[in-house]
Amino acid sequence: MKLIPFQKEHDPILLNWVKDEQTLFLFSGIAFQFPLTAQQLDAYMAQYPDRKLYLALNEDNQAIAFGEIIP
Repeated sequence: MKLIPFQKEHDPILLNWVKDEQTLFLFSGIAFQFPLTAQQLDAYMAQYPDRKLYLALNEDNQAIAFGEIIP
């Protein structure tokens, strides 16, 4: 497994993972509204530029997880 910085091009991966309100709540609490959109992600990243977002890839380079480091 390896971590790569989350980029705008990865939005569709994350958006595809969040298929219902419960998943979104487990993922982010009340930070976002369902349905999750690229615009919400953009606004979040603009609001918190010091936070580092990552995508985890498996040995086949398939995305398997998303993470955030909050300083």
